[in-house]
Amino acid sequence: KDGLLRTLAVDWMRAHPGDFLRAWTAKFLHAWNPVPSGKSRKLVAASCLTYGVALAFGLWGAWRSLRTRHPLGILLVGYLLAVSATHAVFVMAQRHRVPLLDPALILLGASVLAGIMAPEEVDFVS
Repeated sequence: KDGLLRTLAVDWMRAHPGDFLRAWTAKFLHAWNPVPSGKSRKLVAASCLTYGVALAFGLWGAWRSLRTRHPLGILLVGYLLAVSATHAVFVMAQRHRVPLLDPALILLGASVLAGIMAPEEVDFVS
């Protein structure tokens, strides 16, 4: 069954590249969305206050890592992109994001905060 379903999926992707790209993009962006869909206002607020802040600092750290070409930062950004891109082909949900992507995102964000709090002691992404 696995081989048959894989063949059918690949055939569909080849026959409908635009639909595949739209679905892939939607799943990729959904995984990074700080606002959980279909949840209560309290959960949305909590998510925006926690993951939203982590996402903002993480993206800032990713940008600084790429700008300064810091090897560890580039490795973390590559990991984030590779895992996100791969999972968006299959199933990407916020519950998958937390254990797979959030630790790397938090490390990138922490590098920004560490640089702000003690810039002379941090060389991660200065």
